[in-house]
Amino acid sequence: MDLQELTRLVGYLKSARPQQRFEPDTPEAWLPVLKHITVEDARIMAPELVRAREWIGPSDIEAAVARLRARRLEAAGVDRLWPNADPDRPVEYAAELRAVRGMVSSGRWGPDELEAYHRGEAGTLTGVEAFVTPARGELKRRKMPRALTG
Repeated sequence: MDLQELTRLVGYLKSARPQQRFEPDTPEAWLPVLKHITVEDARIMAPELVRAREWIGPSDIEAAVARLRARRLEAAGVDRLWPNADPDRPVEYAAELRAVRGMVSSGRWGPDELEAYHRGEAGTLTGVEAFVTPARGELKRRKMPRALTG
């Protein structure tokens, strides 16, 4: 979520909870806590927070989105969240497992997309590659500690 999206979200919360005071710099203060959350997930959870809580802070939004993502993973079923990567290549397997879980928990993949991925259909791996490639790159760039290299 960027500052502009967060400003709109805070505006919604301000309208829905007029008793809560929001300062003009509230979005800037909340951004470091919420920048990893998608605006779509925050928008889904905002009405639930407004109904459930009198005062809403960034940690409430973060916790609500975590619950949403956990529900998506649970709905998909743990037995369906395995990656297509070779388990004998643990770095790639772990990265792709994180990617598959990320795609499902973020809502970018529903049941149909997950099934298409497992069938190996073209077009479904591009989303996973967006998640997998940075992790692979980070792992490749790490240097072995001197004690392990001899």
